[in-house]
Amino acid sequence: MTGLFSRSSDSDQQVMLPPVISSALFPARARFCDLIIQRVMAFESFRIDFHKRRDPQAALEGVISLAHMIAGVAETLGYPVAGNLAATLEQQSRESLDRKIPAIEIWHRMESQLIALMDELELLLDQ
Repeated sequence: MTGLFSRSSDSDQQVMLPPVISSALFPARARFCDLIIQRVMAFESFRIDFHKRRDPQAALEGVISLAHMIAGVAETLGYPVAGNLAATLEQQSRESLDRKIPAIEIWHRMESQLIALMDELELLLDQ
């Protein structure tokens, strides 16, 4: 989303501005945060299932589905980085599935994105 970054006149560094969200969204934001641990654990469970070859296709589809849920709400609730990471993960993985790329290849392409998303979600717990 544009407008999230501001350039300082004294440097070329970008600074993240705090999100402005309606107070009506505070309960949804609190619920989103309450679910972070469960979501990270679900992602980790999908990783374990995939690496142990327990239905890798289902693990891949589970990651995509959960990323879709996060992407659909995170930015609205003031978490643009998590939203963008989830949206990118979902979109690229779905496109790969549509092109009939083997699940193992898709997984190797997207696992670093998944870890980045998990890390970002965990950072939100510290806010």
